[in-house]
Amino acid sequence: MKRFLKKTWAVILVAVLILSAVPLYVFANGNNLKICVASDLHLKPLSLCGPVPVGEGDDIFYHATKQGQMNYESTAIIKSFLKAFDESEEEILLLPGDLTDGNRASHAEMVALLSQAESKGKRVYVICGNHDIEAESTENNIDYKEFRQLYGAFGYDEAVAVDEGSASYTADLNGDYRLLAVDTCYDGKDEGRIDDRLMTWIKAQAQAAAGDGKHLVAMMHHNVLPHMGGMSVLSSSFFGGSYMKVAEQLADLGIKYVFTGHIHANDITETDTKKSGKLYDIMTGSLITYPNAYRKVVFTAAEVNVKTDYVTTIDTSDLTQGYTDAQLQLLQSDFPSFSKGYFYAGIKLWVHRMIGSAQKIASVLDIEEESALYGVIDKIMSVIGKSLALPLYDEYNTPDADSIQEIAAAAGYTMPESDYNSVYEVAGDIFSAFFAGEEGFSVNDTEPSILFAALKGCISYALGQYSQMLLSADGAKLTGILAKLAYADSLPNKLFSTLVDPLLESVISDAYTPGDLNVTLEAYSVNGSDGEYGAALSLYKMISRYCDKVFDKIFS
Repeated sequence: MKRFLKKTWAVILVAVLILSAVPLYVFANGNNLKICVASDLHLKPLSLCGPVPVGEGDDIFYHATKQGQMNYESTAIIKSFLKAFDESEEEILLLPGDLTDGNRASHAEMVALLSQAESKGKRVYVICGNHDIEAESTENNIDYKEFRQLYGAFGYDEAVAVDEGSASYTADLNGDYRLLAVDTCYDGKDEGRIDDRLMTWIKAQAQAAAGDGKHLVAMMHHNVLPHMGGMSVLSSSFFGGSYMKVAEQLADLGIKYVFTGHIHANDITETDTKKSGKLYDIMTGSLITYPNAYRKVVFTAAEVNVKTDYVTTIDTSDLTQGYTDAQLQLLQSDFPSFSKGYFYAGIKLWVHRMIGSAQKIASVLDIEEESALYGVIDKIMSVIGKSLALPLYDEYNTPDADSIQEIAAAAGYTMPESDYNSVYEVAGDIFSAFFAGEEGFSVNDTEPSILFAALKGCISYALGQYSQMLLSADGAKLTGILAKLAYADSLPNKLFSTLVDPLLESVISDAYTPGDLNVTLEAYSVNGSDGEYGAALSLYKMISRYCDKVFDKIFS
C-alpha cells in the first residue's frame, strides 16, 4: 500500500511539474522568431525579357549573362521560392535589397508577387538595394521616396519609425524582436554607406527598442563586415570612410545579427567587440544565381540556428518563349544542373569580357578610346583573350604554342597536370565554390595554381608580342608599367608572392569563421566578449592579422 501511494504521489508530482512547465514552454516558444531570408532577386519580368536568344548547334547556355544571373528564368525561380516559403514554417520573409533590375515594370511585378505571398497570411519586409533605386525618379526608375510608397505594404505601413532622409525603417516582428531595415544606398552608386545622420537615427531606434524590451535584428543590402579578406563594401564618414567604426557602433547598440546581400555569395562573418561581444553579418547569395540559395533562421532564447536551403525545381510554364527542347528538358529534369551549367557559361563570358577586352584595363589606366595607346591595348587584350580560350594542355603534341600550358611554360610558369580542359572550367570551380559558400582552396592547390599560371603566362606572352608597339605608342605613359612587369618577373617576384598570397588566400578560401551554410550561433541573451574576433574592427588588428599571415609564409 505504501509503495502504491508513493507511486501515485510520484505520478501526481510529475504531472504537476509538467503542467506547471507548459505555460513557460508555450511562452518561450511563442516568442521564438522564424524567418526566411532571400537576397538579390533581380527580377526581370517576362514582359522585358523577350524570347530567349538562340545559339549555334545545341548550346544550352547561349543566353548566359556575364555575372551568372538567370534573368530569363528569374520570374520562374522567384515564384518557386515564394511557393516554398508559403508551404514552410517560417511566417516572415526578409528581402535585403536588389529586388529588381530597377525598371518600373520590374517593381510593379515584384509588388504583385509579394502581395500574393502576404495574401496567404505571410509577412514580407523589404529594403532597397543599389539596383532598386536611383538618386532621382525618372521615366524608368524610382528613388527612395517612391520605393517607400510602392513597397508600403511590406514594412513601411506597419513601421514603428521611418527615417525621413532614406528608406530606412523599423517594424516589430514579434514580442521579442524588432526589425531595423537600413537603407545603405546613396546617389545610385554601387557601394554602400551609413553616414553620421543615418547613424544618429539608428541610435535613436536602438534606444527606443531597448526601452520597449526588443532585440534589434538588422537588414541592409551592403555588407557591414568584410567577407573576402579586408574587403567591405560599406563605408561611412567615420575614420576615413572605413566600415570598422560603423560595425563597432552597431554592435555597441545591441545589434548582434545583420542580414545582407550584394556580393551574390553565401557567407557568414563574425567579429567580436571588446564592449558588446559578437556581431554576425549573414550574407545570402543571389536567389537567381547558382546555387539559388536562401536562408531559414530560427531565433530562440538559447541559440540562433541558420539553415541554407535551395530552389531545386521550377515550373517551366512560368518561362518566356524561345527555349529549345534540350533546354526545357534539363530545366524540368535537373534544375540545379541547369543552374550550375549556366553559371559556368557566365564565368566564361565574364573572364573573356574582363580580360579579353581593352575597355576595363583602359578605364583603370585612364586611357581614352580614341588614343593610339588604346588601340595597342586592344590588340594585347585580344591576344590574351584568345590565348585563354586555347586548350589547357597540348592535345596534338605539336611544336606550335597551341595550349595555355605551353604559353605559360615559355614565360617561365609551371602548370600542374589535371583533368581540366579549359581555364574557364577552373575559374568556374573556384568561383562557384565561393558563391555557394563552400570555398576551401589554398594558393598551392591545383585549381588556383592553374589559374594563376594561365593568367601570368598569357599576359607575358601578349606583352612580349607588343612591347615595342607599346613603347612607340606612348613611351612615357607605359615605360614605368613595363619596368614594374619586368621587376615582378625577377627574383623579387618570390617576395612579392609571399606578400600577396595571404590576400589571394582570403578570396579562394573561407576568410572568416563561422561556417557559411548551416550553423548554430549564440543568442541575444549572450553578452560580452570572449577575446576572439573574425573580421578586424580596428586598423591595428587588420594590419596585425595580415602581418601574421605574411610571417607564417616567410618562415614556412
